Amino acid sequence: GGRPDVVRWLLGVPGCAALVNLPDANGASALHYAALAGHEHVVEVLLAGGADVETSDGTGLRPLHLAAESGRLAACEALVAGGADVNARDEDSVTPLLLAAQEKHVEVCSFLVRKRADPLASSIQGHTPMTVARETGADGLLRALEAALWPAKKRSRNFVQGPQAIEIMRRTMALR
Repeated sequence: GGRPDVVRWLLGVPGCAALVNLPDANGASALHYAALAGHEHVVEVLLAGGADVETSDGTGLRPLHLAAESGRLAACEALVAGGADVNARDEDSVTPLLLAAQEKHVEVCSFLVRKRADPLASSIQGHTPMTVARETGADGLLRALEAALWPAKKRSRNFVQGPQAIEIMRRTMALR
């Protein structure tokens, strides 16, 4: 979707490539809109054409924030492959993982934590992906985030899991 062929053609028009990072009135670039819409092939073409993967809009949101919040896994993958910071923060210290967790996008959350997004990163309001998962009761989301904190290969014979692990995590989060 999104007509990557047309975007590629436009980037080839003399003078147009220089405009690839030009923001609109809200500070959003073409890459922001492609990420939000989930047009991963357009994202790839824009990145190849020199789009800044870390450009932020007027509120500090980067394209990865928008793709994660809207559950656009393929766009997230393209952005991360293009160098997007999985722990980028907006003006409220909100990360792409927190936005994906708030919307219960388990696949996006799983992808981001595999790429080393921090499930304990706190926003200015004190929200973390882990607290969101716990408060919303999204079991699949909670399991994905727990796996990032306690990967199987690092488990020892003293490793706790299941309800006991969740209770320990709740106590830990309550101390923050």
